[in-house]
Amino acid sequence: DSRASVFWGLAHQNRYEPIGSTDRSVGSAVPDHYRAQSANATFRYGADEATGRIEVDAGMAHKEYLNNRANTASADVDTTNYAARFYYRVASKTRVLTELRRTTYDYVQDTDFLENTDIRAYLGIALESSSALSGTLKAGQQSKDFAHDEVRPKYEGFSWEAAIRWKPLSYSTFDLVGGRAAVDPTGTTDIPVVKGATLS
Repeated sequence: DSRASVFWGLAHQNRYEPIGSTDRSVGSAVPDHYRAQSANATFRYGADEATGRIEVDAGMAHKEYLNNRANTASADVDTTNYAARFYYRVASKTRVLTELRRTTYDYVQDTDFLENTDIRAYLGIALESSSALSGTLKAGQQSKDFAHDEVRPKYEGFSWEAAIRWKPLSYSTFDLVGGRAAVDPTGTTDIPVVKGATLS
């Protein structure tokens, strides 16, 4: 069936985090070194020209630190994510979308009480890449429900994500990427909310 398609991918990361980029690395002489592996798949039903289209995602990842284990062992984490999206065409190159996303963070040694389930519900708009302006913009509600709620209460707040490309000329491209979302702490601090945008 040409209306159905599946995309999948595998990834491996071997990286160092700059000293000071996390709470636990402040004052360290050696940057934290980690490796991460992930697998993701997306099922899509609906032809490009169809009025409606459905997408379902599933994925998992494992992240493990290799040094400074006195501080980094508690940051080793297994992640599982699921998402579903529905697109509805409202113009030739424009669709409105709704998305529900669920991600679980299972820390191997949860000494900082970080294990949680992150749920996001978005409404947004998607512009197709054949036009000068393309990308997605979505906004909605986020919740992070911690397993140890007696230590870390549930977080609820506004969240948004944007990935927009403007190509006014064939040789000129501008990318705007940004968002607002709560993320897991990198120590014993409160839940940080990361927000901002970059234009390149």
